[in-house]
Amino acid sequence: MNIQDITNNDFIQDKSSIWVLKQHKNFAYSDGAESEKYLEYVFTKAEDLSSSSTELESHIKDWPSEYHLTTKRARLFAGFDFDSSKKVLEVGCGCGAITRYLGETFNDVVSIEGSINRARLARLRTEELDSVSIICAPFQEIEFTRKFDIIFCVGVYEYSASFVAGEDPYHSVLNYFSNMLTPDGVIVIAIENQFGLKYFNSAREDHTRTQFEGLEGYHRHGHKVKTFGKYELENNLKEFFPTIQFYYPYPDYKLPSCIISDDFLSQGHAGELVSQIKSRDYYGELPKPWNEGLVSMELSKNNMLPFFASSFLVFAGKSQIEGVSFNQLAITTTSDRIKQFRTQTRIYNGRNGGISVSKKALSGKVIESNEKLSMIESNSNWNNTDSLQTLLFHNCMSKNM
Repeated sequence: MNIQDITNNDFIQDKSSIWVLKQHKNFAYSDGAESEKYLEYVFTKAEDLSSSSTELESHIKDWPSEYHLTTKRARLFAGFDFDSSKKVLEVGCGCGAITRYLGETFNDVVSIEGSINRARLARLRTEELDSVSIICAPFQEIEFTRKFDIIFCVGVYEYSASFVAGEDPYHSVLNYFSNMLTPDGVIVIAIENQFGLKYFNSAREDHTRTQFEGLEGYHRHGHKVKTFGKYELENNLKEFFPTIQFYYPYPDYKLPSCIISDDFLSQGHAGELVSQIKSRDYYGELPKPWNEGLVSMELSKNNMLPFFASSFLVFAGKSQIEGVSFNQLAITTTSDRIKQFRTQTRIYNGRNGGISVSKKALSGKVIESNEKLSMIESNSNWNNTDSLQTLLFHNCMSKNM
C-alpha cells in the first residue's frame, strides 16, 4: 500500500520499505542497540517468521529476546475469531510480534511505530506479508483520510504521557482513537493492571522496576507511564466507547498462556485455573511473603479476581462490538512443550447448563505421538472443585511441611 494514498502527510519510503514521516525525530524508546541488532540477525536468517514460529523461539537468550520471539505473544488473541476484511490500525507495533499476527489474520493492516529501528525490525518480521504497511511517525501527527474498523493498542496506552502533550494525555489519546474509527469501530487495548495481585506480593512494577510504584499512585514516574485499575480504565473508555468487554490474560498480556472471559472470572469458577498459573517479575524474582495461588482461590470465592488480575485485554466499541467473537469461557495454550505436543484447551458452556472442557493438539491432529508418548484429544466436564495438587498443598501447609 502507498501510505500517501490514505494520509495528508508527506512520507518517504526508505530502503527497508517503511514509510517515514518527513522531519520525524526518532523516538528514543528501545531495548538497546545490542538487543535490536540481535533481532535483526535472527529475522534475517530465519526461514519461518510466522507468529507460531518455533524456529524464532529457539533463539531466545534473555528477557528482551523472549518478549520479541516467543509464540506466546500471539496467544493474546487465542480463541478470538476476527472478520479478516476489517481495516486495522496498530499503534505502537514495536518489533512486530503482534504485527505479524495481525498481518496473518487481516487483509489490511497499517502499523505505526515511533522508533525507526523498531519499525524496520517490524518490517523484517512481516516482509513477505503484503497485508502490512509500516509507518514510522508519532501516531498523533498522522492525518489519515480514511477510517479504521479496529485499532489495536497493545502495551502502549500506559505510555500516553510520554508522547502526548496536554493536561490529560490519556483522554487525548482515546479521543484520537475514537476519531480514527468508523461509527461502529472497536479499539483493543492490552495493559497491565495497576492493582495486579503480584504487585502486593513484592513484584516490581513492570515499567518502572520499582516495588509498589503503581499501588502508591505512580508518584515517581507518573509523568511518563501509568497503568489503571479496572474501574478507572473502564471510566476512561466510557466517554468514547460505551460498549466495553473485559478479558483477562494470565499470567499477563505479554506472555499469556490463558485468556479468561469476564463472565467466567467474575462468577467464581476460575479460581483453581488461575491458581495454577504463576506470575512473573521480569526483573528477577524476589522473596514472596505469601502464596499467590492460594490467595487467588480465596479471591475467586469472593468474586474479586477481576480487580486483582495482572492484565486486562479490553474490547471497546463506539456502538456494538462487531467483527470479533470469543466463543468460549476461557482458553489455555501449552506453549512450553515441544511443538507436536502443544495443546489448546477450551472451557465453554456445554449442554444442560453445565461447563465442558475440550483438549486438542495445536497441530490439528486427533492423535500426536512419538516413540514414548501419545496425546489424544479429549472432552470432559468441568469440575468446580479443588484439584489434587491444591488439596495436597493445603494438607502440607496445615502440618507445617
